[in-house]
Amino acid sequence: MTMFISIGNLGALALTILYLHILLSRIKSIKFCVVTLVMLNIAINFCVHTSYNLLGDTALFKFTYYFFAFLNIIYIHLVFKESFSKKVFTFFSIWVFTNTSFFVSTFIVNSFFAQDFAFSKTMIISIRLFVQAAFLPILYFYFRKPYKNMLEIVPDKTINIMCVYLILGFLVLIYNYDFNSMHLTNIKVLLGTVLFIVYVVLGYAVVMIAAISVSKNVLLQVEYKVIENQVEFQRENYKALNEAIQNIYALRHDARHHILFIKTMIEEKNYDKALEYIRQFNEHELNKTIPTLCENFTADSIIKYYMSIAQEKGIEFKTQLTIPEDININNLDLCVVLGNCLENAIEACDRIIDPRKKYIYFQSKILGSHIVFKITNSFNGEILSYNKGLMSTKEKRGHGIGLANVQNTVNKYKGSLDFKYSGYEFNVDIVMNIGVCSS
Repeated sequence: MTMFISIGNLGALALTILYLHILLSRIKSIKFCVVTLVMLNIAINFCVHTSYNLLGDTALFKFTYYFFAFLNIIYIHLVFKESFSKKVFTFFSIWVFTNTSFFVSTFIVNSFFAQDFAFSKTMIISIRLFVQAAFLPILYFYFRKPYKNMLEIVPDKTINIMCVYLILGFLVLIYNYDFNSMHLTNIKVLLGTVLFIVYVVLGYAVVMIAAISVSKNVLLQVEYKVIENQVEFQRENYKALNEAIQNIYALRHDARHHILFIKTMIEEKNYDKALEYIRQFNEHELNKTIPTLCENFTADSIIKYYMSIAQEKGIEFKTQLTIPEDININNLDLCVVLGNCLENAIEACDRIIDPRKKYIYFQSKILGSHIVFKITNSFNGEILSYNKGLMSTKEKRGHGIGLANVQNTVNKYKGSLDFKYSGYEFNVDIVMNIGVCSS
């Protein structure tokens, strides 16, 4: 029986670790995870057994046991990339669920096998492991992405408030109920257990609804910012286009004077003066119009906007673009992808001291039912942050939402986003399926 309980505890630990790997983003190798987990739990088990020998089966030992179990946060902190607050929140969320499943199992078993204590223990552990294992695919396929998106968007301050509820609920849980006896015979205790489970489930539902509400508000703010940027792009493009039109009108108005002067020089066989006048005329500001970079108006507006910023900062900006006018990409999505990537490229170039080494090359082409964007820019060689494979030369406080939104948008079009760097050159490769869009 003791061996079965030990196996059950190991199974519960393994399922907890699997939950963590589903809900959080791993940044360490599997080998590192296994070695760290084994070494840490050997130390935790040693501390637990020592405490039990000193304290016995008392309420103080119960809290001591959970304190040592909480040291698994060391493993979580080393292995996953989220902030400490979000790791603690996830850890306690899993604990609340696993211990709730324990109470459900205890309630079911004691309703039928209350007289056979040994058999009850076996059944409780078996049902608990079954419930937790059965929830794994549900967690992976239905809760993983929404949960990770929530962690990405909701700020740590909000997560800290949510943690308070979970920690207090968990402390009440371990204070009122005996986890070692696994034997609930008193109807009041059974009723209290059921009411507490309802309290935890409803309370956690309120917490998650609040988190989802916060995340939606943040997404609305981001979407508003994207729309605002798009309006700014098109305003700048309209301004430049209007100036170009005015220049053309002025040029047409004065064209007869220029032609008359050149004609006179040629008639007088003063060819050198005529050629010099033509050269000056060609370089005149009136003849400078902003060329169309691509057929797609939205993309053209965005790229021109950032091209003008690059020129102001002394950054060489070259393009080779094929972006059709009729493309199956939402204008807001196009703003998110191109705007964030070009803004990052300009900010990376702006950190370079030598003005001769600042450049951005932007290419795009159509390959079958896909459009490919390739942005190559120089940078100072420093990668300051790494977020789920999204490398950035921007400080952590300045990136995250931008890159995450690019990734989410690319995923929406069943595409891929790839970041590479070599020496002092940074490359972003984006592939988006323009034949299909996943809402």
